[in-house]
Amino acid sequence: MKKLYLGFLVILLLAVSLLIACTGSTTQTSSQATTTSNPTQTTTAATSTQATSGNWWDKFGTPQYGGSLTMSTLAVQQNFDPYTFMFAQYCFCYEGLFYPDWTLDRNTWGMVGMFVPEKYFSGNLAESWELTDQQTMTIHLRQGVMWQNKAPVNGREFTSEDAVFHFDRMLGTGHGYTKGSPYSAMMTSNWEKVTAVDQYTIQIHFKNPCGGVAFFSASDQAAFLWFEAPEWVALGGPITDEPATSGPLYEWQNAVGTGPWILSDFVNGTSLKYTKNPTYWGHDPRYPQNQVPYADTMTVLQIPDSATQVAALRTGKLDYLAAVDWQHSQSLANTDLEKAKVGLSTASGLMFRN
Repeated sequence: MKKLYLGFLVILLLAVSLLIACTGSTTQTSSQATTTSNPTQTTTAATSTQATSGNWWDKFGTPQYGGSLTMSTLAVQQNFDPYTFMFAQYCFCYEGLFYPDWTLDRNTWGMVGMFVPEKYFSGNLAESWELTDQQTMTIHLRQGVMWQNKAPVNGREFTSEDAVFHFDRMLGTGHGYTKGSPYSAMMTSNWEKVTAVDQYTIQIHFKNPCGGVAFFSASDQAAFLWFEAPEWVALGGPITDEPATSGPLYEWQNAVGTGPWILSDFVNGTSLKYTKNPTYWGHDPRYPQNQVPYADTMTVLQIPDSATQVAALRTGKLDYLAAVDWQHSQSLANTDLEKAKVGLSTASGLMFRN
């Protein structure tokens, strides 16, 4: 059975983990979207555990553990550093502070464009946030988030010091970094510095008053907001602003994040494979007792040609297809398929899945 997803890519981090491994039907739990923050209110991502019926996701049925997923991408390139340009297929290993709330009923907000209101975001590595004043955003980090249990980090807790290190590196504001990432410069032009208030709280300081725009600059789904481990960066030796082309930071075996998937195999220009992170903090908000991901493994294949991608989807060689061009998306949409339309925000395109 093939299902059509109209929407976007980076939210795959949750959508792949939660929706694809579903069969049958059952009673679901409801999810409550975040509330909009202002200088005197705190925004908290909240999820209800009270069972309800008639949720929009009922069509997907009961999630089951196990199995594997296969999807395609236009290019598999060997770069695992958020400081330089990094492709979206690595969002499964790394994580950001916020994501659009995938459990939101699309009749409430369609998720069909790049813009998503703040109140329809949920916390990821951030648990709550507030605009302390017009030049300061305070972010309360989720406690108990662990780095993936592999060298050189070995499963320690993610804290505000990790966040400050990352932003010092991206902005060129500390930890030995005086030059920011050229790939984040446009999006962070109004950022002054990020500081730690305590072990689980950070503040983003802006050069000029920015009001509600502050959240959108901190919730962008670009790779510069994916967190790398300081211990991993240290493997690269002396500080440099050049992308690694050899050595420890270039070796896929060393890539480590806090995300739900651990990179377990990599062939440059061909494919990469993930295995589920057994210590991942995330749970399915519909079934709070269920740790995610549901699938055991996920493979991403490089297929640059759209026609080949579509053929692989039709023949069952792919479970998921993102960034379909309009010509082929219309062809698939007009085929006699059972379709479920679900907006997934953060990058333009159409997505289909088996």
